[in-house]
Amino acid sequence: LVQALRLSRPPPGSSRRLGAPAPRMSTVDVVDDPERPWLGRFVRAARAAASGEELLREPYLAFVSTPADLHGWRRHAALHDAVVSHRCSAEARAGSAVGSWGATLHEIRDADLFLGGEALAEGFREEILFSTDLEVAALSAEQVEDMVYLACVFHQSSFSFPGADGRRNDLIFPTICRANHSCAPNAVIVPCVGEPRLSALVAIRPIAAGEAIEICYFPTQYLLRSTAQRRSVLQRKFGFTCRCARCEAPLEAARRFALRCGGCAAPSLLGVCSAADGGDGDADVTRSLRCEACGGAPQDAAAASEALAEERAVEALLAPLEDPEDLDLPAP
Repeated sequence: LVQALRLSRPPPGSSRRLGAPAPRMSTVDVVDDPERPWLGRFVRAARAAASGEELLREPYLAFVSTPADLHGWRRHAALHDAVVSHRCSAEARAGSAVGSWGATLHEIRDADLFLGGEALAEGFREEILFSTDLEVAALSAEQVEDMVYLACVFHQSSFSFPGADGRRNDLIFPTICRANHSCAPNAVIVPCVGEPRLSALVAIRPIAAGEAIEICYFPTQYLLRSTAQRRSVLQRKFGFTCRCARCEAPLEAARRFALRCGGCAAPSLLGVCSAADGGDGDADVTRSLRCEACGGAPQDAAAASEALAEERAVEALLAPLEDPEDLDLPAP
């Protein structure tokens, strides 16, 4: 899975980007699922797509560059200021200075993007209104609500990556940002060579007609983490527990051990994911091993115990790592 992603997504600064073929019809639909309203409006394949096929190509709706070291209400204020007061010329390279490119505040509102619910909005509102800073007192009610709106939409629908000179870049796409997250994604976002404003969704495995288009919200190395750790990062950053097929599976395909099964003698066993029932990031990642074919236990119990001890040690090293940025895309 990770190898497939690495082949499909260029590393930071790479010149190996998607070419610029002639425009084509989008192969995705934007839909909703009445039985799963928490997904919001999401994208699915309008027809079958092959691995490596471009599913959608579109310009960003808004590109915003702000200082990276701001938090709380100051982060919300900087975002609002960039979108409303520091709109940059289309001739200036996006991300070359503090400011915004693309859509105005009203145009972002017109895109009707997912906002994350009233609880998120109220949290941002409290961060602003409960600040003791004198600058907050000078804000009008309309400015506060605009700040709350932008904080919500960028928190839920933007992709961020490090910019130059200590800045943070945030991108919003009108359709691509509706692709939901999966820890076993079927597509990636790829910048388009020679087209600074354009990015594309590209399939990294065959996708059936009607299948949801799912991407990983973080860089590919994040996918090496355990289910418990992946869920913990998503909960902290986006406020949801991942229920993708990989996180819900009882066996973790990325935790494969070269031990023989005591039942069918298969040469490898998978880790049993202890977080499949919604555990937290501090849970033991792998408490036992099982055969993918027959469900049998290891033939050599002592070797299995040693392998699990090594796995726990590795996970302990990964646990304190900082939460990743959303993407490892280079600046357009």
